[in-house]
Amino acid sequence: MRLNLGLIKDAMDTPCEYVAGNPDTAMTLENVYPVAAGRVHDAANILYVARWELLQILEHPPKNVVCAGGGAEAREYLQARGITGIVCPREYDVMAILQEIQDIFMRYHVSEHGLLDALLTNAPLRAVLNACARFFECHMMLFDTEFQLIEYSDNFLPSAEDTIWRDTLLQRRSVVPMIPREKVHMLPSNPADFPRSTFLDIAGVPRHINMAFDSGDSRIATLIFYETGRPLSHRQQWLADYVADVIRPTITENYSTFLGLRNYMRSSVASAIRHSNTDSTFLRSVLSHSDWKMRDYYQLLLVTLPSECRHSSYGIYNYENVFASAYSNCIALHYGDFILILLHNISDDTFRECLPTLERQLTLDDAICCVGMPFCDFSQIKVQYDLATVPLRVENTYHHRILYYRDVSETHIIHELSSCFPLRATCHVAAVRLREYDAANGTDFLLTLETYLMNNKSLMTASNKLYIHRSTMTYRLKCIEKLVSMRLDDPNDRLHLLLSCIALRVLDSGSHVRETATATSATPATSAASIRASGRG
Repeated sequence: MRLNLGLIKDAMDTPCEYVAGNPDTAMTLENVYPVAAGRVHDAANILYVARWELLQILEHPPKNVVCAGGGAEAREYLQARGITGIVCPREYDVMAILQEIQDIFMRYHVSEHGLLDALLTNAPLRAVLNACARFFECHMMLFDTEFQLIEYSDNFLPSAEDTIWRDTLLQRRSVVPMIPREKVHMLPSNPADFPRSTFLDIAGVPRHINMAFDSGDSRIATLIFYETGRPLSHRQQWLADYVADVIRPTITENYSTFLGLRNYMRSSVASAIRHSNTDSTFLRSVLSHSDWKMRDYYQLLLVTLPSECRHSSYGIYNYENVFASAYSNCIALHYGDFILILLHNISDDTFRECLPTLERQLTLDDAICCVGMPFCDFSQIKVQYDLATVPLRVENTYHHRILYYRDVSETHIIHELSSCFPLRATCHVAAVRLREYDAANGTDFLLTLETYLMNNKSLMTASNKLYIHRSTMTYRLKCIEKLVSMRLDDPNDRLHLLLSCIALRVLDSGSHVRETATATSATPATSAASIRASGRG
């Protein structure tokens, strides 16, 4: 098995005084040999051990070396020649260091043999994870694409006081905080020089390494190396990559079937939105694969990202992960310029619990999210998608990261109605007169009446909403009664008045809803860009 110098350094009992070069590169070292005078030491995959007095007189020193003695002078020598190495104290014997490193290689070889033996004998998944755990002396957990617990190692188990492990075992799903994947934004120009796993050191959570098993744009499973025994560090990311690559064929073979179902659901949801006349029998068949029903509760979220990030493959997993810690019954997909998230049977409490995580992910991505209305008929998904785009098409909307259709629904509905017929002509004459009086005299009688009616004629509640004294509210209502004739004891007249107040307020507000035709192209991006430029949210 191949190692790198960083892993060897961490496993050595012999202390290290200095480090030269980068010991945390890809694992290429296959063995360790002593440096001998008169021999060539040019093998790039061999680690050499030498005393400083011998090393400094070599005409062609090795590329990877452990040097005994020399101190800072030896480090400068190694750095000047582009050699990767570590410098140990002079008093340590070269042959003792050599033996120690050979033992380290042997321990990793034994661990590798145990893992390969478990795979070749088709051992149970837990035995495979136990073999993986021995490399790190840590606990292992494997989660599916929904972050539900598939299996875990039963060696190096967390302590009984570990609440994260206890809750994970109880809920059978990951409760490890799913923070946004900042590392994706920091990949170097050459990914081969950078490990694919992610080392996470989060306050209040044991250090752990995450490794995703992806197939194209789709995630099959996530393997978590969870610190319980020997401390985990970023140096073990390359080792995590290697272990994951060894078990990848087994994971892919066993768990890609569910991934196929997820992709089938994604393509079917996109088709249902794209074609409003999709056959209901087909929709029922699609939903049945996930035990969903046509009349279940659904809700759509639309995330619009900056143009340079709009179609990044990691995006849909980041937003599925937003809900993963508390809720798994959702799918995310790319649709037009959006990441579309379809939530199934989510409770209001669970949705509110996920909002802080959603806000953090949106801030990280400089993104905007539109939240549609809950609905209980899957055949309405095309209409609900159009409604969810409305907050991005309403001018003068609130400049926040999360925009709700419910906040702009009255503006949208009234403008849609006014485009079909002269809505002002249907307004209650008393409301029209009050609007004219307000315009001429600078009063707020129309808003006063709307607030009073909206709050079931409660003087106290209405005055609190308007931030005025109750006596002021009473005075305004008496003025209104003198100006116009109303029958507030008639429920039909009250409803007509309330709707008229709302309609006149919205029509006079200056808010405008852009055409639906541009909802999936330039308009949302433009609107979202203006929100980003405002610096709010």
